[in-house]
Amino acid sequence: MEEDGYFILPVKKDEERLSLILRLIALRSVFFAGWGWNAAEVVTYYRDQGHINGPSRIIAWTGPGQYTAT
Repeated sequence: MEEDGYFILPVKKDEERLSLILRLIALRSVFFAGWGWNAAEVVTYYRDQGHINGPSRIIAWTGPGQYTAT
């Protein structure tokens, strides 16, 4: 579904969310870190649970014009 220029995929179950994240990692997607429950924290949560073993790419804003990528 597209809304205001964004693609929205409703996810109802935890298994669907994990499957989507694994597919995004396989596509080498970048997950953004920030305040609150953000995409990078969801990836970290699944990694801590043992569901994600391989590398993922995370970027975070650390200050004006400064970013870190892991």
